[in-house]
Amino acid sequence: MDLLAHTRLCTLPFSFVSVLVLHYWLLFVVVIVVVFNVTVITATLQSNRCVCALDEHREHLPTSHSSTAENDVQTEIPLYITNLTNLEYLDLASATMRGELITEIGRLVKLKTLKLSRNELESSMPSEIGYLTDLLEFDARHNSLYHTLPTELGNLANVMHLLLGSNLLESPLPSTFSAFSNLRALDIGGNQFNGTLPALLGNLTTLVDLAVGE
Repeated sequence: MDLLAHTRLCTLPFSFVSVLVLHYWLLFVVVIVVVFNVTVITATLQSNRCVCALDEHREHLPTSHSSTAENDVQTEIPLYITNLTNLEYLDLASATMRGELITEIGRLVKLKTLKLSRNELESSMPSEIGYLTDLLEFDARHNSLYHTLPTELGNLANVMHLLLGSNLLESPLPSTFSAFSNLRALDIGGNQFNGTLPALLGNLTTLVDLAVGE
C-alpha cells in the first residue's frame, strides 16, 4: 500500500504538467486560427473595397475607340510616374495613352529606356526630353507627335536607339542630331519630313540601322 501511494504521488505532478501543457497548446492553436481568419477576412474586405471603388468610377473612364479589349481604357500619361525619379526603365508601349507627351517627363533623369510606342500621344516633343541624358533607348513610334524636333534632343549623347517613325514630325531635323556619337538605330520614317536627307546624317558614323522611308 505504501508503495502504491508513493507511485501515485510521483505520477501526479507529471499528469498535472501534461494537462497544463496540453491546455496551453490548444489555446495557442485557437489563437493562431482566429488570427488567420481575421487576416483573411480583412484582406477579402480590402480587395472587395478596391473592386467596388473601381466599379463605381468605371463609367466615368473614357473608353478606347481603337482597342478591341472589353475593359481597355484610354488615359493620359499619369503625372505621378514622374515622381519616381530613380526609374531606369519605363515601358508604356501599347498602353492606350493619349494626350500630350508631358513636359514633366524630364524629371526622370536616370532613365535608360523609355518606350512610348503605339499610343495616341498628340503633341510636340517637349524640350525637357533633353534632360534625359542617360537615355540609351527612346521609342515613340506610332503616335501623333508633330512639329519639329527640339534642339535639346541632341543632349541625349548616349542614346543608341532613337525610334520616332510613324508620327507627324516635320522638317528640319535639328543640327544637334550630329551629337549622337553612339547612335546605332535611327527610325524617322513615316513622318512629314520634306526635301532630301540632311547631310548631318552623314556624321552618324556608328549607325547600323537607318529607316527614313514611308
